[in-house]
Amino acid sequence: MSSIIPFTFPETGQPFTLPAFDCEPIIKGLEGHLYVVEFDSGGVKVGFTSDPEARITTHRRAARNFGRRAVRGALTPPHVEARKNEQMLIAACRKAASVPDLHTGEYFPLDLDLAMGLISGLPQTRGDREAYESEMKARSGRLVGFFKSTLPQPPPASFGPVFPWAKHMDASAVDEFVRDLRDALEAPDPLAAVDHAAFEWFGNVVADLQSEMNAAIQGGAR
Repeated sequence: MSSIIPFTFPETGQPFTLPAFDCEPIIKGLEGHLYVVEFDSGGVKVGFTSDPEARITTHRRAARNFGRRAVRGALTPPHVEARKNEQMLIAACRKAASVPDLHTGEYFPLDLDLAMGLISGLPQTRGDREAYESEMKARSGRLVGFFKSTLPQPPPASFGPVFPWAKHMDASAVDEFVRDLRDALEAPDPLAAVDHAAFEWFGNVVADLQSEMNAAIQGGAR
């Protein structure tokens, strides 16, 4: 059911009171209000807001700065179509005021009653707070999960063997390999020296395994 409630602004400088709606508070992020502000110099300002008190206070102050005064206003209850309704209301105001479509502002040479009539036919549906909050919670969880997935991952608790081929070495070869590694760590460029020592010992292990394989093949052929 569509509704819009008018109210009157007090004298300049006095606080104003917005209409009280017999409904649940606004669902921020999902719903909004349509408002109309009429000025003593003629014309109205229409628009969308999720914080009507702050928005209307801003327009009232701006009018005072230009030597004008906001005299009447009107406000709808919160509803989910408010953002779309604003565009429909602006288009209807353009037509009613016979202003060109290129007119992009929200001020029109209309009176409050006519603007309220244009709003009265627009849909005003309340949102489902529980469903919206559940969706926002799920969306927040997905967003957090996405950002976590883009962060650098911590290193694993353990690595595989650095020299897996060393398991094919006998005890004496392992001792020699360890001594070569210790010497490499004392070199001016220890990383290059370790790499060189490991490459040489890897070649030795491969050669020994190849020799054992050849011997086994030859023995089997006899």
